[in-house]
Amino acid sequence: MLLVIFYMKPIKLNLNFPKELKTIFGIISSAGGECRLVGGCVRDYLINKTPVDFDIATNLIPETIIEIFKKNNVKVFPIGIEHGTVLVVINKFNFEITTLRKDVKCFGRHAKVQFTQDWKEDAARRDFTMNAMSITSSGELYDYFDGQKDLDQKKVKFVGNPTKRIKEDYLRILRYLRFLGSFGLNNIDQDSYKASIENIQSLELISKERIKRELIKLLTSKFAKEVIIKLHNENILRYIGLPSIIISNEQLQKINLKINDPLVNLAILCNLSIIQNENKITLLKNNLQLSNKEYKELNDLTSFNTQNEFTNFHHYKYWYEYGKKLYLRFLFVINNINKIHQYEQFLYEATSSADFSFPLNGNDLQKLNIQGKAIGDAINKAKFHWHKHNNKLDKSELIDYLKNYNSS
Repeated sequence: MLLVIFYMKPIKLNLNFPKELKTIFGIISSAGGECRLVGGCVRDYLINKTPVDFDIATNLIPETIIEIFKKNNVKVFPIGIEHGTVLVVINKFNFEITTLRKDVKCFGRHAKVQFTQDWKEDAARRDFTMNAMSITSSGELYDYFDGQKDLDQKKVKFVGNPTKRIKEDYLRILRYLRFLGSFGLNNIDQDSYKASIENIQSLELISKERIKRELIKLLTSKFAKEVIIKLHNENILRYIGLPSIIISNEQLQKINLKINDPLVNLAILCNLSIIQNENKITLLKNNLQLSNKEYKELNDLTSFNTQNEFTNFHHYKYWYEYGKKLYLRFLFVINNINKIHQYEQFLYEATSSADFSFPLNGNDLQKLNIQGKAIGDAINKAKFHWHKHNNKLDKSELIDYLKNYNSS
């Protein structure tokens, strides 16, 4: 019996690697090892996007990696040595270097691994075909599972059997949905989608923190709205951290989500939801384990009752209270729910002008013989009057207003 083995011929790419990465390639090569870029940075290079993070795979074991980088006076940390991963730091750049491995046994997100010298075996344990490619230091691309073709077609496809990949790590369902948000729904791999939906209930086994992390990335993406609509049609939003979001398809079709601003998008979904009890943001905070900062921001972004008309008074009130940066996001949220007649004018004014400083303080009021709790009441009355006059009244005009108000 004749056994014929076909070896893949790699594609050669001309890539501009940073000097720190070239240093790592050089050190590993000098020690007789092989190494390649793997994962997201390869994907980024192929879509002409400059990578932010660089993950490297090597055939050298972690102890050897630690030894050779220490010899070269390079900082190295054993951050996940039981799984073959060390962290190398050069000029404030972080590089994760992982030894080639194969899964012996999987326990959800954890797996018992065995080191290998087989690059294809290592690639076979990755989630999607577009993440299973690798690039050598000389720019040779190795693609064992047609990842480049899928990437060109914007097709998010699991490596091998989708159900098996998912059962190795249920978080991959959310990663799959998040990648759909990045690449769109025009060329869905039906097997991958079907397996994800059929196993979506298994996300109940995943921690809230991990669900939040992937949901935030989804809400940051270009096609977040289309993915949310598709999941809404499947009636499965509750499994991705949004149990209190119940919206009609008609409303979902009308909204515009904001790329790279997940909290604004979360605020839009909250405001649209027919569940409008006063605890809705608290429920969301608990479901997604939002930080106190995120919780406050979401409260601010959803603070206006979008059933009411947003007037000139509200424009100056919230611009003053929130400051330009938050106010512009707040304005985007409201206009998505209930169109603001003067939206373009408000947007232009807030974008092109500086924030306001309220001209009165407690000392000014004490000079008017206003004391104690009455100071707070007077400040609120003055601010209300100030907002009605486009935040343009000066200190003397506000003092005159309070004098006349108190004497009437």
